[in-house]
Amino acid sequence: MIELLVVISIIAVLAALLLPALNRARETAKSASCLNNLKQHGIATYSYLNDYSDIFPVWKLGGTGDIVNRDPDGDNIQYGMYLIPRLYLPQNRSNWYIPSFSGKRISQAQICPSGKIVVVGGNSALGRDYLPSYRFQAPATPVKATRLKSSKILFAEGKRLNDYFRDWVISLGFPDGIIGNHDGIANALWSDGHTTRYPRGGMPPASSSSYLTTE
Repeated sequence: MIELLVVISIIAVLAALLLPALNRARETAKSASCLNNLKQHGIATYSYLNDYSDIFPVWKLGGTGDIVNRDPDGDNIQYGMYLIPRLYLPQNRSNWYIPSFSGKRISQAQICPSGKIVVVGGNSALGRDYLPSYRFQAPATPVKATRLKSSKILFAEGKRLNDYFRDWVISLGFPDGIIGNHDGIANALWSDGHTTRYPRGGMPPASSSSYLTTE
């Protein structure tokens, strides 16, 4: 009996030592899958720009007034930069925002593998973890890709706070205080197609030229 208890104790100690390492390895794999999702967004972005005269889609000019580019279905669920995955990635995931939009689909590539279901009003929401830069989503004038003097951050993922559709550049301390889904690491996609991983506090500040579409 004593020998059995010793064996059980050793197994318990080994499990306690190995479990954190296994969790880290699992999260590393999810982060890699998340980066792949963003790269799919990058390919979709190039396809959109090729079809629409190198001009990025806009939500509202200056963030006010009417929606400029919206879902061809006529609703307000996919608009502005969200049109890129809507039009160029497979719409293969349903029941991502229920019950209000149970019939609407998004791409699986819009769902971070480490994303969590959040409650928004009376809805349960999952997905759209990759939020567009407000500089592209609501510029004063439409942004033309060929006029950008350097690569800019287009999309980034991070834990949502209270507003499911919140753009992260100018709200709630983003991007300075952004908390990624992967042990604090947040992934971002740039306009030239490359991706970057940022620890909390590691993203360029909101005033950085990494976002400004006029530079």
